[in-house]
Amino acid sequence: MIIALTAAEEFTSELQTIHALFEQGLDLLHLRKYHFSDEQMQRYVASIDATYHDRLVLHSHPQLSNALHINRIHLNEHHRRNGIFDPQLTNCICSTSVHHINQFNTLDKCWNYAFLSPLFPSISKAGYGQHNAVLDQLQFRSNFDVHLIGLGDKS
Repeated sequence: MIIALTAAEEFTSELQTIHALFEQGLDLLHLRKYHFSDEQMQRYVASIDATYHDRLVLHSHPQLSNALHINRIHLNEHHRRNGIFDPQLTNCICSTSVHHINQFNTLDKCWNYAFLSPLFPSISKAGYGQHNAVLDQLQFRSNFDVHLIGLGDKS
């Protein structure tokens, strides 16, 4: 499975890149546009060919999932811990993020998959993962009900 995440900020020719990725077989695209208003998010999603909407994952704006006909929602650790959105009360496919294998091991079956990061020290975020890379934690995985997807960039 090929999963991509958008940059938080828009960039020139982003939509063309998104369409090209889908045309090349991208399975899921996580939309990381946290700073967008509801209206901006609706316009952004509308600018992506509707053929691909079933492969979009909202990282923000879960309240728009029905209106946008997107049935995939990603909740970060803050949302998960504070009960901002309850994945058990939706028909959506839900994913989340964790930063330690112990957190991953406590996730219940309502989560389809979880990102575990950072696997390696980051080359794109200075200092990120220098002292908390999780690659060595994988051997302690005990939760096999939730799919685990490792995130990290390594040169």
